[in-house]
Amino acid sequence: MNTAVIIETLLVDLLVHRSPLPPLFPSSTWRPSLTADIENLEAPACIKAALFTWNDDLDHAHHLVQNLRSPESAYWHAIIHRREKDFSNAQYWTDRVGEHPIHKTLRSHYPHWTPSAYLKTCRSVVREIPRLNQPLEGIQADEMGLLLAHCLCAADSHPLMHTISHFQPTIVSKQDFLPAREG
Repeated sequence: MNTAVIIETLLVDLLVHRSPLPPLFPSSTWRPSLTADIENLEAPACIKAALFTWNDDLDHAHHLVQNLRSPESAYWHAIIHRREKDFSNAQYWTDRVGEHPIHKTLRSHYPHWTPSAYLKTCRSVVREIPRLNQPLEGIQADEMGLLLAHCLCAADSHPLMHTISHFQPTIVSKQDFLPAREG
């Protein structure tokens, strides 16, 4: 493994296993010093956008995804807007994604999870129920980890593919507080 791949692997590992988990609604970049490292990666734009999103660097992530045209970039676009509390744009991009392959895995761990129900729950946290932030951050980390793994697998020639391709969600707690699935 060459030095660049080792550095990229360490960067992905640092972001995906960060503590604390990425907040639902970040107010600043988690580690600004990582911005240049992510920019300099020899990785597809969607993977860089994913890493910027993990680092709470939503401006850089948004800049990358706004010109991409794939279900994965639309999904990152939805996550970015949700984390910016721009819920109407988040819903627009969520609708553009439709059913995504990672949704089945998320529902296997969180039976009442749907993208729209999760978005509504995040919106309610802002307005009414801040005590739910921590379990929702766990679900968000699982969603982002699965999506990053999916993006890395899709870029099957990329050396980072094996660093997270077998990402397993960490079940944070029983999620009875999520709204029941919509009809």
